[in-house]
Amino acid sequence: RSSDLRDASGSPLSSGQALRGVRIRSAGIDGAAFLAHRPNPGGGAQTNGNGSATTHGERILWHPMEVWFDGPYADQNDDAPNPFLDYRLNVTFSHPTHPGITVPGFFAGDGAEEGRGTVWKARFSPPARGLWTATASFRTGNDVAVSTAASPGSPGLLDGSSISFSVAPLDPSAPGLLKWGRLEYVGNHYPKFADGPYFIKTGVNSPENLLGYRGFKNTGKAGGIGILHSFEPHEGDWNPGDPNFTGNVYDADGRGLIGAINYLSSRGVNSMFAMLMNLGGDGHDAHPFVTSARTPFAKTHYDVGRLHQWNIVFEHAARKGIAMHFGLGETEQANENWLDNGQLGNERKLFYREMAARFAHLPAVKWTLCEENDYSVSLLRAFADYLGGQDAYDHLLTFHNNPNDFSDYNQVDGEQRFQATSLQYNHDQASNQAEAMRTLSAQAGHPWVVHMDENNPWQTGLTDSNAEDLRRRVLYDVLLSGAGIEWYFGWFSSPNPGGDLTVEDFRTRDEMLITATRARAFLETNLPFWEMEPNDGLVNGESGSFGGAEVFYKPGESYAVYYPATGTTGTIDLSAGSGEFQKRWFNPVTGTFQGLPEAVQGGGTVSVGSPPHTNIPDWVVLFAKKEDLTTTTPSVSMSSGGEQQLLLSPGSAFADRPYWVLGSASGTTPPIRAGALRVPLRFDAYTRFTVQNFNGDVLRNTRSNLDANGEARARVVCRPDSRPELIGRTIYHSYILLGPVDYASLPAPLLVLP
Repeated sequence: RSSDLRDASGSPLSSGQALRGVRIRSAGIDGAAFLAHRPNPGGGAQTNGNGSATTHGERILWHPMEVWFDGPYADQNDDAPNPFLDYRLNVTFSHPTHPGITVPGFFAGDGAEEGRGTVWKARFSPPARGLWTATASFRTGNDVAVSTAASPGSPGLLDGSSISFSVAPLDPSAPGLLKWGRLEYVGNHYPKFADGPYFIKTGVNSPENLLGYRGFKNTGKAGGIGILHSFEPHEGDWNPGDPNFTGNVYDADGRGLIGAINYLSSRGVNSMFAMLMNLGGDGHDAHPFVTSARTPFAKTHYDVGRLHQWNIVFEHAARKGIAMHFGLGETEQANENWLDNGQLGNERKLFYREMAARFAHLPAVKWTLCEENDYSVSLLRAFADYLGGQDAYDHLLTFHNNPNDFSDYNQVDGEQRFQATSLQYNHDQASNQAEAMRTLSAQAGHPWVVHMDENNPWQTGLTDSNAEDLRRRVLYDVLLSGAGIEWYFGWFSSPNPGGDLTVEDFRTRDEMLITATRARAFLETNLPFWEMEPNDGLVNGESGSFGGAEVFYKPGESYAVYYPATGTTGTIDLSAGSGEFQKRWFNPVTGTFQGLPEAVQGGGTVSVGSPPHTNIPDWVVLFAKKEDLTTTTPSVSMSSGGEQQLLLSPGSAFADRPYWVLGSASGTTPPIRAGALRVPLRFDAYTRFTVQNFNGDVLRNTRSNLDANGEARARVVCRPDSRPELIGRTIYHSYILLGPVDYASLPAPLLVLP
């Protein structure tokens, strides 16, 4: 009983104070001895020698896992010390190939949904297989949690605790995003999964108050507008075996929200938005704090149980192939000033730390600092630097703009702290604005991942009846401008069809969700989209409806053209790539190619022609270079040696023409230019080698003449251990035709293995 417990002066302790790391006197038991002999919360997981740490979850490459430390008892309502602000757990994960990844830890109550207990956690997604060691730094002192110093305050109970554990190799059959690893910024307009493909976003931006959900603990409306969600229409989409949880205010559990995620996944949606703190904003129903009161106490104390349930939802989304886009604040003045009166003080720092500690382990995260930014650019930089310092995984980080106002982005282009955009845009300016952001950032040497996250007019957004109009105005314009998209559902007060704060059934937007997935699949399946760029000027003479044709291309290789209206298609300039192209028409409604492929000769301007039928108003046409350089040897071993055989086959139209095989060890872009012709190789030392050493011991038959069928064979020989510096690299070869230089082939890769 708390009445039996006294502090060092002999005064009784309240129940909230009872086991807070102070000296305890009860029935002759010393507090330090009591803490040292509490039962281990590990539940049968792997432990270290003294039993103070355990691992939980799947110890598999890229999978989320947790390390639990048995630490000082606390209650989420404690204030002296405050377990969120006056303790700081940082955990460093070390591996032979990763000397130290330090993540912020957090107070976790009983480890699940109770906000009192002895469990302190660190969440981790290991980036390498093999043996890891986790070592805790645990500091105590006033406001120590928000300090960025290495050793602030004093060492606490857990300081120096460690545990070692083994991580299994990648599971290629893992669900959703777990089979691909972390989504990373790679200096490209598209992010890439560490062990997987480049990523094009086609997601949902509504409801922004996704976390204002009846099934979460201690969740309710504290004012604001909109509704508290139940997602009842999606309860039938919940499946046995899916995670679940229970609220304590309403007669609701997790099935509606988990079922909604299942449904979005079934429609191919790969990103969803959630505002993590909307107090003082529109919804006033989503926040991580113990109460919605605007008091210093409430703003520095976190609801452990509700945050545990949030993480269940976010990890389920990852397993269903959905990335999380987190909004950290709204545009309403009360929300902007809710923490530290709009500045970067302890309240905001703690908020950023807690969110990063609890959710940065997810495989795909985008942080958006604010909605419709009103902060100064200097404050945005300070916010980004602090949050970025808490996120050990360097997830995408950006801010949102006021409608069609890009002045803040103009001030930060080239800054490494921001890797993406979150644009609010006019629906008739989508492509222009996406391309402007690509150009601005590329010219600054730091390409942004361009995301169009809120479609105007805000009163309408995406409804249950305007999918065709937005397909023609926005969807393909955005994707073929090299950007990703999320759909904003407009401002509707009723749940039918539901708007940004009221939507309950995602089926109301089913047509666009499916159409957007088909459009994304077109790019993913048929195009090297991460190497492509927009250039609408390649098409001329087309119908100007809905802004005219949208062109996305890789010079000399792939040209995708969207026609929102196909009454007149005009001509396309294919002069950057001579030789034969295959033309195919893609139906954006069915998501399939239709009609017969047609051979088209490149090297100049050609007529596009007509689609297979006019039953729909809009079409996509794809011009893809005929495969003219092939190999059956995609890799070669440096230790044992070997050779790659290359088949050159531009076709009989080029019979007897002289050819020359060139190479690059540094990639295919930027291409080598020969007049209007672009050779898909980046000039480097290996290129020079192929120019100077053709038809030798290494490069055999790499300069000669095609036969009467327009074919030839060449070989690239790798002698054992000749160039160890090339191990792990991909070499590319391409050939040109001479007399004149008017033809360049597609590149063929050669991976050099150990």
